[in-house]
Amino acid sequence: MRFDNQFYFIKDLNTEKYNHIQIPTMILQPIFESVIRHGKIGKLEVQGKLYFNVNEENNHLVFDLRHNGIKIDTKNKYNDSSKNDHSSLAIDIINERIEICDHSYNLDIHYIMKSLEDNKHKTQVSIFLNLKNL
Repeated sequence: MRFDNQFYFIKDLNTEKYNHIQIPTMILQPIFESVIRHGKIGKLEVQGKLYFNVNEENNHLVFDLRHNGIKIDTKNKYNDSSKNDHSSLAIDIINERIEICDHSYNLDIHYIMKSLEDNKHKTQVSIFLNLKNL
């Protein structure tokens, strides 16, 4: 609503298969916010698109976000969660939340942010939760 329909939100979810799984609070929200804000998908000259998919891959539940906005700068702004470079406040919040969940519940959560070179999407964020630990 805030962006007055400046971007489409496209979701591809298998809710029946994953409906019973409880994900830790405040893991997805800051990532969505960061993708929308830093990708500027609500302020593009073309129609912005945010694609969200949930799937299973190698015993992990994978939350996949892709957008057609501004590419992330993988060297300076965002990095794989295993690195400790300075990044946005949202990334710091995400890393802290993941650390708490991993320590408290042994969930084995990690994420990757990367630029894409295809024509549809410019950035991909993938969040992995080990299904064995859920």
